[in-house]
Amino acid sequence: MRITILVLLLFSVLKSTAQDFRTLIPFKYENKWGVMDSSAVEVVKPQFNSINIFDEFSYAEFDGEIIYNLKSGESFPAFGEYITSLEIEGVDYHLFTNSKQSSLISFEKKDTISLSLKYRYMYTVDFYDTEAVEPKKMSALIIGYLADNTILFLKNNKELDTFIPTKFSDIEIELIEKDNDKIVGFAVKKDGYLWFYDHNLNVVKKIVNPKGERYDLLPESVNNQLSSFYKLDHVSTNCFTCESVWDNTWSLENELTNNISDNPNNNNFYLSYVSKGYLLNSSKDSDFKLEVRLYYLDYPNRYKTIEIRNTNSLFFYEPKYMNAKKIMFPEQYLIQNK
Repeated sequence: MRITILVLLLFSVLKSTAQDFRTLIPFKYENKWGVMDSSAVEVVKPQFNSINIFDEFSYAEFDGEIIYNLKSGESFPAFGEYITSLEIEGVDYHLFTNSKQSSLISFEKKDTISLSLKYRYMYTVDFYDTEAVEPKKMSALIIGYLADNTILFLKNNKELDTFIPTKFSDIEIELIEKDNDKIVGFAVKKDGYLWFYDHNLNVVKKIVNPKGERYDLLPESVNNQLSSFYKLDHVSTNCFTCESVWDNTWSLENELTNNISDNPNNNNFYLSYVSKGYLLNSSKDSDFKLEVRLYYLDYPNRYKTIEIRNTNSLFFYEPKYMNAKKIMFPEQYLIQNK
């Protein structure tokens, strides 16, 4: 009985892992994107100039023209360039923008929200009550960046009603956070005043806009009063336009041992590590050596990729989605590199 249970558990794990693998996988050759299957056999020749991968490596959009479902292998016309994903009323929607308009599309619900304005980006801001035992999310707004670089505050509903019927520049907005990185409100400059909103999206303070530094919405004199405005300790501003910076390289040394060895099975090409970096080798030709670079690309998640420098080619290295024991790149293009 115990053996049977162990076999069933092992089968369940293997089946779950196999289900994570993708039917189709994008690749790049000579600066053009194509599509291959899970055996690294070319399905679509490299012909696309741009790619956006989203929904946990489930979809790939090319040139704003076509979308491939990497799980099922299906394809369908794109609605423009994929921009980002966000949650609206508990459902995941994807923002697409073309030359004329923007649309929010849920593939899961087969629902489309056509937008009256053209957006270049959107994201959701959650607001928290930090006085609760555990910080509790109270409300959310969608920040929409329009094509003219102005910003709208939108309600998180399918109608996307404007919360404040005013277009702002990014230097007219400041998020307010408590010391645990939870957003508790925001401030905007409007009609000669500074308006302060709390986690329930109610106005808690309105003051005449003071003269501050050129690029500072809230001068030091106002920053010092934030705690009293929100009746919270350790309240500070959260940089509205700051971007995080990280190291974009990664190391494959340990993964080489676990996944791609110097004696690969059923694989004509493999990776090796040398003192100067990484090489792509051939098990059939000892003279075949290509310098490669390992780094992350964002689509918008961070995915491991391996770049073949001399032909501006690239393939993904993601064990969760593909067979990492193989070089996931069409073999005919590797041979042409020789």
